[in-house]
Amino acid sequence: MARALPTITSILLTLITSGPAAAGCPGPDWDRVGYLDGNQGQPMHWIGRYGRQCAGEGQAFDRDAYLSGRRRGLENFCQPAMAYAAGAAGERYLGACPQELEPAFLDAFVAGARIHSVRRLIEQLDRQMAWYAERLQSPSTDPGRRQVFVEELTRLEERRHEFESRLDQYTERFAALDPVGP
Repeated sequence: MARALPTITSILLTLITSGPAAAGCPGPDWDRVGYLDGNQGQPMHWIGRYGRQCAGEGQAFDRDAYLSGRRRGLENFCQPAMAYAAGAAGERYLGACPQELEPAFLDAFVAGARIHSVRRLIEQLDRQMAWYAERLQSPSTDPGRRQVFVEELTRLEERRHEFESRLDQYTERFAALDPVGP
């Protein structure tokens, strides 16, 4: 499961962080534009931006074609595996999924977001542990402080182990939400 996440995560990062063109009408294939926006989980308010961009250039905006494509794109985006990967990557959910797909999406997104949080806490603990380990190796560290540093390093290692256990639990919970896995 951990091997599949970087691939999905890197795809999501590319898709979610890209936005509509700052200027210019992206038509005339509005079905395709809608599909791409839906597949990226982009919010519905982008439709107004497209209308303004195209009107400014004297081009037509086909709302029906856009919405049709967007609906198909959202069917792909609003899947639990995509939600889990987005949450695990620390992405935000912009509320794009239709009501019938949103509950499963949100369950998986929250599971991924928990994993992201725990990973960040583990990274923070690793930095703290490195700081204490460095001080322990320094010849200038006072012998009385060394014992304090050893105790703190031991405490941090225990916390790290607890967080690793939580990470395993959250990963297992997602597997229960989506038996196919991300």
